[in-house]
Amino acid sequence: MDKHTFYSYLIVGMTFAFGLSAQAQNKVTAPMKDVNQVIDNTLDSLNKAHTARPVAGSSRKGDNPVLFLVGNSTMRTGTLGNGNNGQGGTSSRTYYKRLWQDVIKGVRAEDWVIIELGPNDNGPYDSGRARASIPGIGKDSLNVTIQETGVQETVYSYGEYMRRFVQDVKAKGAHPILFSLTPRNAWEDKDSTVITRVNHTFGLWAKQIAEEQKIPFIDLNDITARKFEKFGKEKVKYMFYLDRIHTSAFGAKVNAESAAEGIREYAGLELANYLKPIEQDTI
Repeated sequence: MDKHTFYSYLIVGMTFAFGLSAQAQNKVTAPMKDVNQVIDNTLDSLNKAHTARPVAGSSRKGDNPVLFLVGNSTMRTGTLGNGNNGQGGTSSRTYYKRLWQDVIKGVRAEDWVIIELGPNDNGPYDSGRARASIPGIGKDSLNVTIQETGVQETVYSYGEYMRRFVQDVKAKGAHPILFSLTPRNAWEDKDSTVITRVNHTFGLWAKQIAEEQKIPFIDLNDITARKFEKFGKEKVKYMFYLDRIHTSAFGAKVNAESAAEGIREYAGLELANYLKPIEQDTI
């Protein structure tokens, strides 16, 4: 084979490979739509969070285990930790890329890590906040170039990010637990008495990863949603602040109680031994 023939084959091969790559990219599922319609005006919230976040694991007392909460604004009391700004806006993708390495450094054997992410895994893959993960739990990936910065990044599925969180925690000898999302103030329709669940999307995918990885899954979304349905639409309005996703103090307490209930009711979950006893009415 002369060199001209070799180069011809090489060019054809590279073109074919590129065509396959581009074709595979086009087959990736479109990102989730932003159903929350929350406008986050704190574009530097992650930078602020870095100035206010305690060092992961710094609350440890002696050799006692530490409970780590991995989540977004629905899990914490504001970017600065004081409740005055709840819109940190992290997705499974942006948390894994920008925050996770600092967290996992502080995790030790026998610690507990609760992971609840998903409300922000939406919007475009490659522009704006560029925080969308690929829907589902597959191993597919997407190479993107962020339009505003030119930075190249590989995007994975929601399930793959959760899988990586779990496997990193396991590698430390610690205990991961996956939670479904806190419910929104969203009803099936204007006349409905049923809160919209995430059991066909993020709740389902988190459950599937938990089953795959043989770890606990707690359906926080359903536990709180059932309470909201008993409260009714007017009372549920008081569970939220400014929008349909960020809770007021009332709503935060309901979700915290639901989380504790889920931990208690999960058979054999040792973490339940660390919860305070339920206060009984004395009247």
